[in-house]
Amino acid sequence: MISKKTRMMLYLLLSAVASCVCFIFGQHLYIDSDEANYALAVQDMARGNFFLKNWVFSPDNFWTIDVAGMYALSSIFGNKPFIPHLMAALWWGGITFLSLILCNISKKEYSWQRCLPVILFLALMPLYDHGPESFISYIPYHVGTVFFGLCIFVSIQSVINGKNVPFALMMIFLFTTLISASDFFGVVVAIVPAIMALIMNARSYEEKSFVPKISASIICGFVASKIIHIIIVKNGGFYSREIHARFLPFDELPQRAIYTIQSVLDFFGVDFLGKRVGNSLICMLRAIPFVGMVYGIFLLSKRFTIKEINNYDYLSRVFIFGFCIDFSAAFFSDFYLTKEDIIRYFLPSFIYFVLFFSRNFSIKPIAFYVPIFVTVIIYPFSYYNLSDHKSDPFHIDHQINTKYIIQALNENNVHHGYAGYWEGSLVTYESGEKVISRAIYDEHDPDHQKACNLYPHQWLSRLDWYARDNVEQEKYLFFITHDFVSKNNDGLLRRDVFNTFGNPVKSIHVGENTNIDIYEKRTVETCPNLFITYLFDKDAPPQAISKR
Repeated sequence: MISKKTRMMLYLLLSAVASCVCFIFGQHLYIDSDEANYALAVQDMARGNFFLKNWVFSPDNFWTIDVAGMYALSSIFGNKPFIPHLMAALWWGGITFLSLILCNISKKEYSWQRCLPVILFLALMPLYDHGPESFISYIPYHVGTVFFGLCIFVSIQSVINGKNVPFALMMIFLFTTLISASDFFGVVVAIVPAIMALIMNARSYEEKSFVPKISASIICGFVASKIIHIIIVKNGGFYSREIHARFLPFDELPQRAIYTIQSVLDFFGVDFLGKRVGNSLICMLRAIPFVGMVYGIFLLSKRFTIKEINNYDYLSRVFIFGFCIDFSAAFFSDFYLTKEDIIRYFLPSFIYFVLFFSRNFSIKPIAFYVPIFVTVIIYPFSYYNLSDHKSDPFHIDHQINTKYIIQALNENNVHHGYAGYWEGSLVTYESGEKVISRAIYDEHDPDHQKACNLYPHQWLSRLDWYARDNVEQEKYLFFITHDFVSKNNDGLLRRDVFNTFGNPVKSIHVGENTNIDIYEKRTVETCPNLFITYLFDKDAPPQAISKR
């Protein structure tokens, strides 16, 4: 048996491989406007706006997760464009490391074979084919939240084993606080399963000793997160918008079922349908252990009763509950996302599936050795094929090449304007803020016809971006428009801008369906909705001026 020190060194090595692969392949993916907005928030924090005053975030603000993490990295490396990808890579490396720790039941004899599913499906994620699982190369997509959740589980394992109990309880408290303060999704898929398993353990003579300690740490962490929110409000910090998820309409269930199957196959790297023949081989080889995992879970489901669940150890029960909760929520809830974009919400289920299988089922090493070997061989060739281009892995027009837009704006000496959400902050960030592009949207209201239906898009943004003072020195303002947009794309339609302002002073075509329409500032000022006249030193909440 290998020593614990050697084991940790091997875990670190495998985690470094996972992190490097995520970072290297992430460099060949276009970022999106979500990522750009959070990167701009980090830059604002670095300028001293620690509580991010005047910022409006989505319900999952990621302030103590991705924003704080990128702030720490930018303090070391400066505000470099690779910071968001480095943050995502570190999260994934951390998830791999913690999963290697959790794949063995600590009270049983250690087995290196139980690490094989984690090595194959986590450390060697099939990023080379740029499937929808490529979102792990981005922030903020809940990857850091999953890492914090696994930190809670590792700490709980230490408490159960009676090792470094005071420190482990502090870690449970800390990570519960960070998750609860930043991402409610993490509460649902990490903290709730932990509490459910604790309730089941409350009457267990063998394990009841740790239940009160862990429960108290989690509850205190949740309370501490509420105190953090109070501190943010008292210091005039950021405001988080609300979103009300709904159940998926019945007629959309077949489509969601298809995307769910695609999610599972993509996550495990076994979907060879529609892929290039050269990359299909590894998908087929990965299907060998994948089929074994599915068959094992199928056998489990045939005797899936409360009594059987009680036969598993505490953390295995957590993974069962977490898998069921996350999978059900991702499948039946409508988060207003499109196509493969929903796949990010299946990530915890995927990881819990791997960990539960690793901890509780017989592992056939030969079924993992061959796919692992082929994956390692294929990575260098895949990187070579990517070296000359970037891609949009989701194919929903959220990852955009802004190079030609920025170039055209610079050539025409126009440096301030507006766009739809997916171009807005992306142009600003990619140009190093030499071009200022703010996200807006058109609100059609058939009952109240207005001269101008254009409004600031206050989703991930800073309110004073839309102050009139920002354009005082500008003679011309631009609008990035499209002749048509796909459903839920939030692009700015050209006809809406023309209906509001008439014909532009100049139009520039920068793509088959992308235009830059330039107007005199005084023409744009006829639409007062675009400018927020909010007095930022007062206490009025952001929603008071929100039009959406």
